[in-house]
Amino acid sequence: DYANWSLPIHPRRPHIESHEQTVFVVGHGKIRGTWLADLDVSDGSVFQIQIPTPENWNVEQATLLQEGSPDQSLRWAAAPGGGLTLFLPGPAPEHSQLMLRGWMSYKESHATENAAPAAARLTANTKTAVQPVALPNLRLSGPSSVHVAAQTILLLRASDVSLEVSDPAGLRRLNAKS
Repeated sequence: DYANWSLPIHPRRPHIESHEQTVFVVGHGKIRGTWLADLDVSDGSVFQIQIPTPENWNVEQATLLQEGSPDQSLRWAAAPGGGLTLFLPGPAPEHSQLMLRGWMSYKESHATENAAPAAARLTANTKTAVQPVALPNLRLSGPSSVHVAAQTILLLRASDVSLEVSDPAGLRRLNAKS
């Protein structure tokens, strides 16, 4: 009797491994950032990528980079309360890179710093003000199984801004050699 017979089918859950690099430039009242992630996708297909961002993060550019192919601009959507979803033009290739460029005002960051985990807490000291800053933690977060194998953050500042890192949240300082 085949009436009670069933065959459950489950989609394969893809796995993503990333090696990420972020450059932040802190200026008067504004942080500009460029995030680059080297992605390796296995065990399935990925059509979108999620990145936690503060609610006041402004996207300038989101791009998929593949060796031997032209760069492709990506559509994206901001989630209420912070976060971005990047929509890929098709299934993510096995190896590719994602680049996200944007900025945020840090005069507003104290009100929205709980929207996404901070990579570090800074104090920006300019000639006109001393302000606390929650440095965005741009990183891959889903929707599939994600392993961030490496994450490097380079923090730069305008010449008339001094910075003090007060809560490195697991970051460690690499001293530049002269």
